[in-house]
Amino acid sequence: MIRVRRANARGRSERDGIKSAHALAFGSFRDPEWPAYGGLLAVNEEEFAPGAGLPFHSHRDVEIVSLVQEGGFSQRTTSGEESTVSAGCYELLRAGSGWRHEEGNASSKVSARRLQLWFTPKAKGEEPRVSAEALSAMRPFWVAGNEIHFFGGAGAGTHHAEGIYGHRFWLQVLKGRVAVAGHALTAGDGAAIEGVRALSLSWAKGAAFLFIDLKE
Repeated sequence: MIRVRRANARGRSERDGIKSAHALAFGSFRDPEWPAYGGLLAVNEEEFAPGAGLPFHSHRDVEIVSLVQEGGFSQRTTSGEESTVSAGCYELLRAGSGWRHEEGNASSKVSARRLQLWFTPKAKGEEPRVSAEALSAMRPFWVAGNEIHFFGGAGAGTHHAEGIYGHRFWLQVLKGRVAVAGHALTAGDGAAIEGVRALSLSWAKGAAFLFIDLKE
């Protein structure tokens, strides 16, 4: 079964120069048809106006991927540690026993945009840590036991997977045109995939998307 979550059907919120689109129920946005999907708690696309940010706040027992699509994002912890992540890179926060920080658009002149994915951790109360890396189509990365693949960014391509019955996947289009089992997707669209034995993906030149194998 494949359920498509269209970009224009996502929940919306806006505050203090931050516009958010929620594919799954999140915060004050409630949608009984699109609750958390397995261990995937949130799929949020966020646009920060120049200089916009979130004041100090805390996270606990959650793992958050922040994939920067445009501009850059900075953060500062209560201990004074500072970092910035730029477009084409992602930050992975394992909040564990507790993480407190402020974060926002690193620029006062241009907007910044990111995709955030929130996951249930494999274990609670672990030591918190944060890291950042460049996205690579050559290797997947793992978050809370789930395998995340990045596809595209250059030429057109195809991918075929077999022997996947019993697996649950989420596909999120970052840009361009992607097709999954006859469903045409564009930027901002997502798809929940489960109960299939094989799957074929194809994408146009310049497209980019994430394909998440939700093992947990």
